[in-house]
Amino acid sequence: MRQAVILVGGRGTRLGAHAKDIPKPLMPIAGDVRFLDYLIENIARHGLSEIVLLAGHLGAQIAARYQGRSIRGATLRVVLEPAPAGTAGALRYVADDLDDVFLMTNGDSLFDANYLALAQSLGADDIGAMALRRVPDAARFGRVECSGGRVTSFHEKDAAFRGEALISAGVYVLRKSVLERVGEPPCSIETDVFPQLATEGRLAGLESDGFFIDIGLPETLEEARVTLPAQLRRGAVFFDRDGTLTRDEGYTHKPEDLHWLPGAIAAIRRANDAGRLAIVITNQAGVARGLYSEADVHRFHAHMQAELAAHGAHIDAFYHCPHHGEGVRPGYVFADHPDRKPNPGMLRRALLEWPIDRSRSFMLGDAEHDVAAARKAGVAGYRVGAGEILSMVERGLSQAPAPQTQATPGEALRTRAATARAWLFDHALPLWWANGYDPAAHAFNEKLDANAAPIAGNRRVRVQARQVVVYARAGRLGWDGPWRDAVHAGLEVLRTRCFRPDGGTRHLLAPNGQPLDERRDLYDFAFTQLALAEAAFVLKDQTLLDEAGRHVAWLEANWAHPNGGFREGEVTPTPPRRQNPHMHLFEAFLALHEASSDSAYLARASAIAALFRDHFFDTQYGALREYFDDSWRPMSDETGRITEPGHQFEWSWLLHRWAGFGGGDLSAEAERLRVSGETYGVNPEDGAVYDEVFIEGVPHKRTSRLWPHTERIKANVARFELTRDPNAEIAAVQAFDTLMRYCDTPTPGLWRDRMNADGAFVDEPAPASSFYHIMFAMAELMRVAAATK
Repeated sequence: MRQAVILVGGRGTRLGAHAKDIPKPLMPIAGDVRFLDYLIENIARHGLSEIVLLAGHLGAQIAARYQGRSIRGATLRVVLEPAPAGTAGALRYVADDLDDVFLMTNGDSLFDANYLALAQSLGADDIGAMALRRVPDAARFGRVECSGGRVTSFHEKDAAFRGEALISAGVYVLRKSVLERVGEPPCSIETDVFPQLATEGRLAGLESDGFFIDIGLPETLEEARVTLPAQLRRGAVFFDRDGTLTRDEGYTHKPEDLHWLPGAIAAIRRANDAGRLAIVITNQAGVARGLYSEADVHRFHAHMQAELAAHGAHIDAFYHCPHHGEGVRPGYVFADHPDRKPNPGMLRRALLEWPIDRSRSFMLGDAEHDVAAARKAGVAGYRVGAGEILSMVERGLSQAPAPQTQATPGEALRTRAATARAWLFDHALPLWWANGYDPAAHAFNEKLDANAAPIAGNRRVRVQARQVVVYARAGRLGWDGPWRDAVHAGLEVLRTRCFRPDGGTRHLLAPNGQPLDERRDLYDFAFTQLALAEAAFVLKDQTLLDEAGRHVAWLEANWAHPNGGFREGEVTPTPPRRQNPHMHLFEAFLALHEASSDSAYLARASAIAALFRDHFFDTQYGALREYFDDSWRPMSDETGRITEPGHQFEWSWLLHRWAGFGGGDLSAEAERLRVSGETYGVNPEDGAVYDEVFIEGVPHKRTSRLWPHTERIKANVARFELTRDPNAEIAAVQAFDTLMRYCDTPTPGLWRDRMNADGAFVDEPAPASSFYHIMFAMAELMRVAAATK
């Protein structure tokens, strides 16, 4: 079974005003996660590759959100009913595209059951199989009679009925021949077709005790919002592969060499039936050794899935590590790759990519390195011997998790937001205006020493711009200090001394605040435009937007690159071309769109988003490359492999911001960047973000500057805002707490900028350039935390 059909065309009349302007399946449950999102995810994880959404009432909203998307490997297609035809009649609109056997479910209810087991229950002469759920009070449901795995009869809903009974869970496996039983519309599958099949003895029934909820009433919709996210954050059973599930033939990779160990298939099926995720975590050094390819690994796993499906079982996800220190294949030779067990990289990635309750999860493997990897990932691990796999799964499933204090979602963010507000308002903002602005030079200072005394030196244009952004944001946050004075002072610097009269920006001002270095730079330019946008927004000053428009026109007329993007100026030679200044130009265009509501700026941002999608983002690794040749190909030397986790977090946040303005949907790429940064860019020992990591996931520079931690905060609060993902909240809290270590200085309001690999801070003045990063991180933290109250 590879296809599912979800009926999403109902009007939701019982929901009243809740469903007036939104289809019932699109009811928001947690953040921006809709009920239908949970349903699709639950189907897709079973390995179905096509999901058809049959939409009717307000169907355009369904199409806008899902048409053409891919979720967990399943491709989504939306079909709009030209007229209501009932739950059976709607199938006629996709009759030509239906598989011989397909899954069908209602779009307003979710039954957390093993859908492949339901398919297995479909007998050779059956036309349908119905998932059944026993409920303690069946008064608001129609009742089903079942005997010996056969549905025998149906009873209409009876408000006077008292007691438990079997009900239809709204999930069916059907043969395409069911269409022969569909009469003239409107035709109901439940009342017109199934009773006929039951009478003929051709309707199977499978009772399961999984979580069930429908959102047909206001009270059940509210119940879903309270219970559904936690219910579907499920435990996982992590399996090693060779020697645990399958016979180890020595670098096993050919489908014909697949031999299951005793009890393995039953163990996987048991995990499936229990509602746990079943995930394989396997070292595959044969790839690095040149014995087979990653494509061979995927083919072997696909063969495993096919054999499991015949037993009503499946693996939710496979994670493999192809690296080894003694390899011969370039790109795979790493002696201690973070993914290779006993390192926990694969487990850490799975814990981020799936809604997993760590306390109800465990790892099973035949070697000590399996247990060690689990322990490092914070998951229980057990070593299994021959013939023990099924009993060990039963043992793991039976163990109750240790009691845990359940914090209210957002509570930890709100606590940190209060700390951030106090630090900003009481210390940093007053200090950097009083000591960080030089009234003699009429310019912002570059650095303050440990006593907050200014350090004399040249002044970068980008720092003048960034400080305008900081104090403009302070005004938006409601700081009652002299933010207007700071913004106006910074604008005076920018408008009179930082822009060249012939177009573009200067690079440096002298200590006395006068122009020093006339060289232009795209990075500097991006920040001047961000400053104009942020100031225009908070001051409501159209002249600033007019000025930004003239600068952007100059950029496009003079620096547009024939291969996309822009030339980078005279400060940094090219190649390599860099994604970084383009990222900040993306940020500036979004800010200009926000301040002006001018769609042209959103279009400019979208052009840079296309650069990201087509060139900066590496689809194989889910990571962001930094350095490219003139045609946006990664540099052929070591620099072409460098990633910066801080930039990955920053892009993840910016892509969410772009989507929020209606720019487009690169949410999957944004999430892959966040997961890659969390898995490979954060030191698991102390939470510090590495400065540089090779794209294969191996740290390159284990030092840690301040700014990547601010971008980690932003990426994770964006994820939490959209999904209420508790792991994102945990990561944001860890990032904030690490950031405050940098800000724990004898003079409150200052910070340290660099940490060595040994965890010691570098003793040096505090750079003003970091304030922009801190401000945005704290502002986003405060905004999202306030929205969770």
